[in-house]
Amino acid sequence: MKKTILYATFALVGMFGWIYLTTPSSLSFGALQDPNSTSNKIWLWIFGYLVTLIGVASGSGYRNLQKQRSQTIGSIREFFGGIFLSTDLWMGLLGSPIVYGLILKSTEGMSRAAFFVTALENGFCCTILINSLSPKNDGVPQSPTPAIVDRQ
Repeated sequence: MKKTILYATFALVGMFGWIYLTTPSSLSFGALQDPNSTSNKIWLWIFGYLVTLIGVASGSGYRNLQKQRSQTIGSIREFFGGIFLSTDLWMGLLGSPIVYGLILKSTEGMSRAAFFVTALENGFCCTILINSLSPKNDGVPQSPTPAIVDRQ
């Protein structure tokens, strides 16, 4: 008798949960949990770009730390000065509008929190994303046309 009541309770809870989750207002989950939250888009875009720039700076700092893994940091001021003078940071800053444009296009309908997390993580990897767009030449200059080989 106790098991029957327990099973009936689980069945009722499951049925009410299913009804709640299949109503039109509850069909969005996770990153799409709040699709109508973008009432003032211009401020969202500005703040999202600033979050992307924070991601670019933190990614540059992380890659700078990876390069210095076997050493100790002598001075915090010199370390942060080195980050802001690094080529890695400036490549990320110059490539960030392209990455942010891709973020804006791919995150339509996302909640604000998911949008900001996406902007931060893509800013962190901005230099890697921009480097993947350019062809690899491994330091060897490439001729614009292939060489003609005489096979006689």
